[in-house]
Amino acid sequence: MRSLLLAVLLVAACGKSDKKGPDEALCMDACAHTMELALADIDKNMAALGDPAMADKVRAQLEDRRDSDLKTCLKHCKSGRLDAKCALAAKTIDGALSCTSTTEGGATGKTPVEPPKERTDEEWPSAPLREVSDTVGGVGFTLRIPAELQEQEADRSDTSRGWDFPDQPFSQPRFRVTLLDSFVKTLDEGLVYYDPDEDETVLRKEHTGDRFVLLVKSATFVVAHVVAKAGDRGVECYGTHSGSNLTRPDEIGAWLVEVCSTLAVK
Repeated sequence: MRSLLLAVLLVAACGKSDKKGPDEALCMDACAHTMELALADIDKNMAALGDPAMADKVRAQLEDRRDSDLKTCLKHCKSGRLDAKCALAAKTIDGALSCTSTTEGGATGKTPVEPPKERTDEEWPSAPLREVSDTVGGVGFTLRIPAELQEQEADRSDTSRGWDFPDQPFSQPRFRVTLLDSFVKTLDEGLVYYDPDEDETVLRKEHTGDRFVLLVKSATFVVAHVVAKAGDRGVECYGTHSGSNLTRPDEIGAWLVEVCSTLAVK
């Protein structure tokens, strides 16, 4: 989950300053707006996770800190660590945080940098793609993924790489490439390996000489597995979409397979 107090990044560094900055009223508006964006972001992320109780708890903690956070934010705004006009123009907490600087006067003249606009299930199949190239366990690969997805550090290891939508890993599609110890030799072997649950519906299953495809859905998610042969091993592209934003699982599932099918082993 994202940090409890995204807006508190505004208050991270300190010390007093004699540098003259914007007037206090403008800074107050900018800091109050930033706090509201942080609250809205928490509500949005918690809604995606489906945990109202946790959302209320996190929101209450942020509200408890509002006064102290606003005071510190004001100090940074007046010292030029936050561009007030930039923050007021921001539409998201990410945009507001792009209006900050760790040095006095460093934020002056900034404009908000907003994250990419989320897509609907109707829009994802026509989203532009970009090619990524990397290695997993010494095996090179290329994959064409949606242009707005960014590398996810939590998925980065010696044998895996992952990409998801900025700050929305649970409500937008995501992909991961993993090196497997072996390549499934038959369709039945692949089904045993992935072992779909009883409440999952298999939408597609196939095995060719050098590729295995499995697409399954449940009431809350759809998952695609496309495994390419790499010698005796396999390189898997895993694509998934879940949560309340998943409205067309069959169509999105077919698109996940299409994206993962661009996987090419070098």
